[in-house]
Formats: sequence, C-alpha cells, structure tokens
Amino acid sequence: LLNDGNSMMVTVLVFLAGFFWVTDAPVSFVLVMAVALVGIRYAAPLTGAYALAVVAAAAWLSTEGHGPVAALPEPHRRALAFGVFTLTLLGTGLTIALSRRERDVTIGRLRESEHAAEVLADDLRAGVRLVDPVGR
Repeated sequence: LLNDGNSMMVTVLVFLAGFFWVTDAPVSFVLVMAVALVGIRYAAPLTGAYALAVVAAAAWLSTEGHGPVAALPEPHRRALAFGVFTLTLLGTGLTIALSRRERDVTIGRLRESEHAAEVLADDLRAGVRLVDPVGR
C-alpha cells in the first residue's frame, strides 16, 4: 500500500499531468485514487479536508486556464463538472474513511465478545470440575 508521501506524490503528478502536460485527456479522475488512499489511512475529517484541498487546487488551476474543465466552452458545464468532481472526491474519500472506522468498531466489539465467551467457557469448565462423580 502506498504511504503518505506517495499519496501526495500521486496527487502532484496527476495535477501536473492533467492540468499542464496532457490537458486534453481527463486524467484528473486519478485524483480519486489519491483521496481514497487518504481515506484508507485517516479519519473522515482529515480525508474531507484533503479532498477539499484537492478540489480547491483544481478550481484555482481551472480558473487560470489549465486542465480539462477549463477547456469546456460554457460556464454552466464547467460548474457542473466541478460539482460532480467535488461530490466524487468527497463522497469517495468520506465513504472509505467512515467505512474503515465502522469496521474498526465492529472488530473491537467482536474481540470483546470473543473475550467474554472465553471467560464464560473457563467459568463453566471450572464449575464442572467442582462437581464430583456422584453429583455432590
């Protein structure tokens, strides 16, 4: 799995590729992967902040005339594209971060239940040893 530095490097490379080098190819969708990597490792607030920072950088570059959204002819199409882009990044990142959190809570509860079952089994085994063969 990629580490924090690699997530940032992926983000920067996608910005360079999608907004400067290959502006006619919509490679900016790869930014979803970078946000997903952040969502896998961090909590929802940080993931949301990262996604919004990516969207803000993309918006700034687009207003400066760089990237695939800047090439769209009508302002309403540019606005729609950014709305979908923003929802996709936030939705993906937050869904992953919140799902990971829910998974961690569920695993913790499962471990607690398993421990309680082991304690109960030990208590039952100890109770069986206390009763002699005649039942006294």
